[in-house]
Amino acid sequence: MYSKNFSSVVLTFTLFLLSFISHAQLAVIYDKDGYVNVRQGETVKSKVIEKIIEGQVFFISLYEDPEPKGEWLKVWLPVNPDPKIKEFLRYKSINEEGFIHKSRILYLNELKKLNLLNQNANKSTLKKDNLQVDVEIKAFDKTKHTISRIKDGGYIIDNKSDFWGFSNSIPRNEFKSIKIIQNNNTYNFPKEALAHLYDLNVEFTSLFLGKNGELYLIVSGGDGSESYEIIWCLKNNRIFSMTVMQTIP
Repeated sequence: MYSKNFSSVVLTFTLFLLSFISHAQLAVIYDKDGYVNVRQGETVKSKVIEKIIEGQVFFISLYEDPEPKGEWLKVWLPVNPDPKIKEFLRYKSINEEGFIHKSRILYLNELKKLNLLNQNANKSTLKKDNLQVDVEIKAFDKTKHTISRIKDGGYIIDNKSDFWGFSNSIPRNEFKSIKIIQNNNTYNFPKEALAHLYDLNVEFTSLFLGKNGELYLIVSGGDGSESYEIIWCLKNNRIFSMTVMQTIP
């Protein structure tokens, strides 16, 4: 029989491994035009179906072909920015059909990773020189939300059934705040950047420095088939874009 401590170690290692794998496949582009075409097929002559802009994080899909040998890679691309959010781009859905030439792709884990200062189950603090990022979660408070059940056993929380987290249980936690502190100036993430995101694993928070000085903040949520990643791109210490996507099919 395994001890509780051993089981906890195995769970922590599994979460870390899943987080590492998904982080390794998150990518961005840098191009003199500020964007790269996403094509329907694996050729430059194929139809352009979308564009990826600088500061828009996407995911390289390797599940169908874990070791692609061609020049083109299949991508999961965030699309349809929420028109109700004016301050930054929060994408509402993912297009899983499209290809980018691999010469245009830079994986996030190839960027410089910023130092982790403090970390526990409820808060992560990351720091570089005079820049500090605080990510904090809190226990989910049912009295602060409207909650109802649906026929399939899932939940509707705050009039939303497609929230992120475990779909068939009450969330265990949610964001309390995310702060960017630099030169005694503090930028607090707006509520639109934290809403409807539950069951967070803040101990696996990562922060990367982009080639143009932008930041990429990543927080993991869920577990197993309901694992997901939240990625914010910050320019001038304010949110430029936000992507939420499931990273395990």
